[in-house]
Parts: sequence; structure tokens; C-alpha cells
Amino acid sequence: MWPGDAAPELSRGYRDLAIAAPNEESATLIYGIAPEEPFVPPNMVGKMAVYVVYVFAGDAEEGKLHAKAYRELGPVVDLVEDTDYADFQCSLDDPPGKYNYWSADYHDELSDDALDVIIESARNLPGPSSQQLIAHWGGAVSGPAAAATPLLNRSASWVSHPFGLGDTPQGGQDAKAWVKRFRQDISPYATGGVWLNFIGDEGQARIRAAYGDENYNRLAEAKREFDPGNVFRGNQNIRPAVAV
Repeated sequence: MWPGDAAPELSRGYRDLAIAAPNEESATLIYGIAPEEPFVPPNMVGKMAVYVVYVFAGDAEEGKLHAKAYRELGPVVDLVEDTDYADFQCSLDDPPGKYNYWSADYHDELSDDALDVIIESARNLPGPSSQQLIAHWGGAVSGPAAAATPLLNRSASWVSHPFGLGDTPQGGQDAKAWVKRFRQDISPYATGGVWLNFIGDEGQARIRAAYGDENYNRLAEAKREFDPGNVFRGNQNIRPAVAV
């Protein structure tokens, strides 16, 4: 964890370390508001903070060696330690009772200009529970799975993930507006593709962008055969193809 004013330098350092990391390592950059927790310095509570969420799914000693590069960036708080997978997952649970609006975009690279757009958005979070997030993609995701599943854009190196949360209905609308404004600002640096697990209902065009026309049409033909009434439509919906 770093104070918010370290965001420009830290973001660039994170980008360079994450892109060079082995497949066993996953590092995600999160911009948020420092909570009132025992591990947070009192002078940081309620202010912008930046986090590197670090996971090394392999030998613990090797993981410590790779984590050293992030530690050399001078975090104010360092909680990286041996952790059971389920406990780590629980540490990222969304706070309950919020009005949520999320979205995401793929990026082949994160230039300094793109990082500046992300940081500026993070400086204007719509509420204390909201977050701006950068996830490093690639690795096994872009390996054999790229040819074995219908989702496109698996060669993308990054995902930006604005995560807007509000405490009230109006707060939820403010969060939604913030997310949409960010997506508009970051669009010159995005590929146009998306990872569907990171978005809500954003229309059929976004679903097609995730699969591409060829894969989407093939899935729509399968949907027409097995679910012509579109009974299974609660997720990112692929509509049954229309008979011609």
C-alpha cells in the first residue's frame, strides 16, 4: 500500500514489473480510498491510496524473491505473506449493500498517457468504496485456451476495471456516470474487446465485441438448436439465431 501521491511513479513501476513477471505471478494495481483499519497509518485514512495485490502461485521462497522488486518501490504497508487461496479470495469480497456499476476494457499496452488517464479517474472516485483497477492479463490465458474457447482478445496484456459503488440510489447513479466517463476517456487506448465477467448489462454490441462476429454467430446457432426460447438469458445473453 502506497499513498495516493505516489500513484504516477508507482503505476509506471508496477507496469514494468508486471509485464516482465513469470506466469506464476499475478499482480493487480488498485486505486482506492484508504479504510480505517489497524494496518493503515492514521494520516492516510480517508485519502487516496494505491495497492499492489500480489499473488505468487508457486514456491513460496521464489515468490518472496519476485515480491522483493515491489518492496523496493517503498510501500507504506506490506501485508504479503503465505496465504491460503480461499482466505485470499475472501479478502477481496465486495462490501454488501452497495449500488454497484462496473465495466472493463482490454489494452494491448499501457502507455504513460493511458496511465495518466487512469490515475486522474482514480483521483475522482465517486465514493469511498469505489476502486479503479488495472489487472495484468496474458500468461496461460493467452496460451492454448485462446484457441479452445470462443472469447477473443486473449492476447491483450491488460484490463482496466472501473469499479463504482454508491451507498444510496443517487450514489449509484454517480458511480455509473463515473464509470462511463472513464470508459470514454480511456477509449483511445483500448482494443475494443472486453472480458465479460467484469461487466454488467451493456448491450449486445459489447457481447459481440467479446466473442467477435464469427464466434458469436456460431454460438447463436447453437443457442437456436438447444435453447430456441432463450430460457437461459440471465447472464451475458447470446440470443438464438433467427432462422432464414
